[in-house]
Amino acid sequence: MNLPNSLTLFRILVIPGFLIAVIYRHWTLALGLFLVAAVSDFFDGFLARKLEQKTVLGSYLDPLADKLLIATSFLALTVQQLLPPWLCVIVLTRDLFICLGAGIIYLLQLDMSLVVTRWGKWTTALQMMYLALCLLSAETGASQLLLWSGGLTAFFTLISGGSYFLAGLRALPREFRS
Repeated sequence: MNLPNSLTLFRILVIPGFLIAVIYRHWTLALGLFLVAAVSDFFDGFLARKLEQKTVLGSYLDPLADKLLIATSFLALTVQQLLPPWLCVIVLTRDLFICLGAGIIYLLQLDMSLVVTRWGKWTTALQMMYLALCLLSAETGASQLLLWSGGLTAFFTLISGGSYFLAGLRALPREFRS
């Protein structure tokens, strides 16, 4: 297994420790584990491109790791009442629709690949920054930026979800669109 895929797998393996830290309200540990996972997300993609080590496994594993980290984090922090449930619903619904779309493409055996858009990358970055702010707020009690950054995260999540939905519709063969 190459280095980028190892980093992606590492990100997945950090999730249970992060979740346990959140459950027991060990905010410093949870923030540390989350930041390690978020930074590994940047480096696995960077290294895959730089070292020319892009793989089919990585093309599936990386978005899966992102979805697992973000979904687990939003759910856990919502249960701990650190972020608003409406934002968790928006984030999880977007990811659910993206996964459903990918599943439909696979089941119909369509020759399509959904490309990650800039909106999607910005959304993931904003979601991770927002989650880090929530954890930092839990540790320090400072929550001044949470409302503003939560609104921005929701906005980008909705825009990127819509852009993926429209791109998926446009990419479908005509017989599937009628």
